[in-house]
Amino acid sequence: MAAKTAVAVDSKEFFDALGTVMNAHPERFDPLGWFDLDLGVVIRRESAEPLVLALRFRGSRCEDVRESFPDDNVDCVVEGPLAAWAEMVDDIVANGHATGRQTLSSLVLLGETMRLRGSDPLGVDRFFRVAESVQVFFDGAGEALGAGTVPGMESLTEEVA
Repeated sequence: MAAKTAVAVDSKEFFDALGTVMNAHPERFDPLGWFDLDLGVVIRRESAEPLVLALRFRGSRCEDVRESFPDDNVDCVVEGPLAAWAEMVDDIVANGHATGRQTLSSLVLLGETMRLRGSDPLGVDRFFRVAESVQVFFDGAGEALGAGTVPGMESLTEEVA
């Protein structure tokens, strides 16, 4: 399926905006508990170099989004083609949160379009232990794209509380 997302999902600015949304809404993350994860993100583009980022999560905040990383500086890496990332974001924008097989956990577990890798099995395990928090981070995509508060985010917070 072709990517329908109008904004550049494959940009550092998009991930910076996700971090801003996360940091503005600790009430979405506090019920899930604090987490400590350095997550690598690789978005493969057909006709360009991949976007390679490292996201640093501490407590219930995104402390840093930086370009490029050596594998040993992140706990694990989520990698996939731009079309798969854009499809996940389109689903989030349409529904207020990822649904069904468009959740990040489902995508990496199925391994058809995205994969999770790491040099240390404990780093990969860490991803799955905090996957719900990572998903709520990505579920802020509608707000990060300027759509305002996305319907469904309030109910997600209420369900967790």
